[in-house]
Amino acid sequence: MRLIDHYQKFCETLVGVYSISETNDLFKRLLFGFFEWEPTILGLSPDKILDAQQIQQLDDALLRIQKNEPVQYIIGKTYFRDLKLIVSPATLIPRPETEELVEWIISDFDTSAPKSILDVGTGSGCIALALQNNFSKATITAIDKSAAALAVAQKNATLLDLPVRFEHHAIEQLPLPDVPFDLIVSNPPYVHRDENIAPNVRDYEPHMALFAPQENPIYFYEQIAAYGKKALKSGGVLYFEINPLDRKELMKMLLKNDYVHPEIRSDIFGNFRFLKAIKS
Repeated sequence: MRLIDHYQKFCETLVGVYSISETNDLFKRLLFGFFEWEPTILGLSPDKILDAQQIQQLDDALLRIQKNEPVQYIIGKTYFRDLKLIVSPATLIPRPETEELVEWIISDFDTSAPKSILDVGTGSGCIALALQNNFSKATITAIDKSAAALAVAQKNATLLDLPVRFEHHAIEQLPLPDVPFDLIVSNPPYVHRDENIAPNVRDYEPHMALFAPQENPIYFYEQIAAYGKKALKSGGVLYFEINPLDRKELMKMLLKNDYVHPEIRSDIFGNFRFLKAIKS
């Protein structure tokens, strides 16, 4: 089968589900993810003949896409900033918004790199690894209560040759560090149970990393803030990715816990998505 013929098969199968541009993007991402073929191959070599194994891979991927499975899980990897990361159903798929959180941290420490960083709920390790890649001399610890997620994060660190220290902890049982942290960053579970989210997220990404406790949606933020009061140095900084629905409660909670200068920033979509506060 020719490459262009398989592309047409994708378009015909997914018509009415995805737009032509979305289908085109999905197909090209599969080509690069499976075979490392550049996106231009579809235009430059449409008559390229696919072998039986390549056809089978693409056919299997098409079936999984029809079931709303995220293309990142199908390929088994994604990109975060300039890092290629392994992802699996044990980890959330890193979002562009989270890249913005990392950019905020990097810009804040542009002239004086942090010496010690804690990433709470690391998942694939994307935040910790991106920060380690930028702050090469920093000591970075990343925790998660999911052993399966930590296994993925450790593989990413090994493949990228980045010395992040991954530890299996829940925030409630995390011991205090020997030396206080300069900053703590977290993208904890924050989706409300009654929120309407896309089926490819709801049906495939790990609920433990997605959904906030129904009885108290800011529970994890409270736990991290309480830990930060003991584990951050004076003037140390908390950085959170947040649910816009919780921003007012979070601001109140941080002020109540003696954090100062709380600041909220919007993401590229105009949603209140990030929160920063300083330990007094």
